[in-house]
Amino acid sequence: MIERPTARYGQQRLSRSARRWIVIGLTALVVITGVAIAGVAFTRFGSGDVKGELGGYRVLDPHTVDITISVTRDDPSRPVVCIVR
Repeated sequence: MIERPTARYGQQRLSRSARRWIVIGLTALVVITGVAIAGVAFTRFGSGDVKGELGGYRVLDPHTVDITISVTRDDPSRPVVCIVR
């Protein structure tokens, strides 16, 4: 193989197979990182064993409703958020 003058032509590029392996490695790293983040988010913020049941409601006026909701969860030490729509 003939050596190219670096001053004139710049540094030699990586071979095609080396570039391909770098792209494959970076793609795999991004996919693995995304799966790990999704797994952590699901365990921390995913729906757990929380159940809500409508006990009853009463219309007080055209803009106000009194609602009774029963919320049951397996682990009372973990905080939950209830959204009534």
